Amino acid sequence: MIVAPVPRKSLSDSLYEQLRDAIVDGAIAPGAALPSERELAEQAGVNRQSVREATQRLRRAGLVRIVHGDGAFARNWRTETDVAVLPELVVDATGNVRIEPTVALLRLRMAVGIDIAVLAARRCTPEAEAELELALDALRALHEPAEGDTAEGVLAFETVWTALARTSQNLAYRLSQATFRAATERLAPTLRPVRRAPDRALLSSYEQLVAAVIAHDETNAMRLAREVLVASGRGLESLAVPTSA
Repeated sequence: MIVAPVPRKSLSDSLYEQLRDAIVDGAIAPGAALPSERELAEQAGVNRQSVREATQRLRRAGLVRIVHGDGAFARNWRTETDVAVLPELVVDATGNVRIEPTVALLRLRMAVGIDIAVLAARRCTPEAEAELELALDALRALHEPAEGDTAEGVLAFETVWTALARTSQNLAYRLSQATFRAATERLAPTLRPVRRAPDRALLSSYEQLVAAVIAHDETNAMRLAREVLVASGRGLESLAVPTSA
């Protein structure tokens, strides 16, 4: 494998992204050794400390195993990692969205998000109600100037989901929401505003969802969670091919 010289900014991050993509796309096969530190440093035009930082980040992501004295070896990310790696994979080094991990996360989010809403409606407390209202106020503020499709606007939806996950009082769901938010943070910069006016329908659905949770209305919370998740995922979902589900 030959890597390209990386920009002078974020040297280890740029090298990490190239190596990550090579592993995910199969240019470096599972079990194969990465080039040595010296080779990577020479090919990329960086120092060996940047190489070490990049390979350690690959290790933390579960994409390589490091054998002392032997170097770094690519892992089979499909069978040897967990769902936490998916946010690292949704956007490649060139800024293109990878469909398979993105759609996989959307479908997982659908299943988890609906139950988050049901549990939140069942367990909502006055303290949780206040947090939900604050998150909703922030979302409304960003939709007044029609910024819902900007990165900041997209992340405001995530703030509502984070509050809902906390309200559900389910640790696994709170951690899952952190994974979903991490993926959204990587996807958001790839989005471009597509509306000239605020999406009042989606905002209204979020308002109704929060109202149902606060009212302990599990049935409507379930229905509205599905509605907002389908609306939010529309577009990315349509890009999937049948074999990537």
